[in-house]
This record gives sequence, C-alpha cells and structure tokens, in this order.
Amino acid sequence: MKTNVTHLPGQIYHQTNLTLQQLADLLRQIFPQGAYWLGTSPENADLKHAATADALAILPDTWPAGRAFSSIAEVRWEQQAPASFAVWLLAENLAEVVQNKLAQFAMAPIATTWTVNAAVAPIYLWGQYRPELAALHENPWVEVRVPRLLDYPVDRNLCRKDAFVGIGYLHYSAPNGAVQFTRLTALQIINPKQS
Repeated sequence: MKTNVTHLPGQIYHQTNLTLQQLADLLRQIFPQGAYWLGTSPENADLKHAATADALAILPDTWPAGRAFSSIAEVRWEQQAPASFAVWLLAENLAEVVQNKLAQFAMAPIATTWTVNAAVAPIYLWGQYRPELAALHENPWVEVRVPRLLDYPVDRNLCRKDAFVGIGYLHYSAPNGAVQFTRLTALQIINPKQS
C-alpha cells in the first residue's frame, strides 16, 4: 500500500517539566475530538481510540509513557517523576490558536528546520483478523507466534479474513536528511488482495 511521498514543513515543541494537569490540558487542546492512544508501562502496551477525557482518566497510573496521535499532531509523554512529565509535540500545520496557547505550557520549539516526508507504507502491527473467532472476542485479531487475542480499535466491518492493521506515519528529517523522529498519524486496515 504505497502513498505519494510529500514534503511538508514540520514543527517540534518540547518541555521537560509539565505537571499531570498541564499535560492533560495540552492533550485536551490538541485533541478535542479524541485520538489514538498508545500507552506503555513496564509490563504492557495498549492501543485505543478514545475521547480525550476517557484516556486522561487512566493517566499516569496505567500509561507513564505514551503517545496520543491523529492526523493533526502527535503528543508524546514520559513520566520523569511522580508529578513531572517530559513532553514532545510534533505537528505539520497547527492552527494559530493552538500555537498561541503553547506559551502557557512553556513549550519551546526545537530549533531546526524539519522536513516531513510521508510514509510509503504503514508499519504493520502484530496479528491477523479472524472473523471466525468473533464469538470469543469483540475484535478477533490473533497473534499466532505468541498465541493471544489482540484488541485493535478499528471497524471490523471493514475487514476481510486475514486482514492486518498498520499505523500510518511521517518522518521528520533534519537539514542533513537524517530521520530524527517518526510521527504516528492513524490506524489503517490492510486487507489482503483478492485473487
């Protein structure tokens, strides 16, 4: 599944010491309509699509580190201390009103010119769609190498047997062309080609 490669200007903002309340406020402003949430902890990784308020209810106990992402932007966080988070914001075209609000969080731009290149193929996630297991699980995605059911927040009505899920992404490159950041954008259903 290839897409055209496009070159966009990108911005990256960083703050090393946001409180949980500031992180929650930032996430509400960037993702008022909700987002995909990839939360991580030492024992687990979790991928959801949720309203921002619902996702914030489980920060930071469940997700001391993670990413919220959509076609608009990606916010990454990493808990530094019980009440302190390092935060990165990656976006290609933030609305001016949002950019003006970043000052309240003391989010500083990482000073370089970022070139953003669209992905040519998604990052494939583990597992395949198995509709015959729908009676066992709401989203019957199965990983066979490490046998387990997976839960991906996609519309299973759009999936055919043996479909995969992928994550779309953008590369942020420094002036020398080296990729420095990969920004996640959305989940994609990848159906097998019919013969």
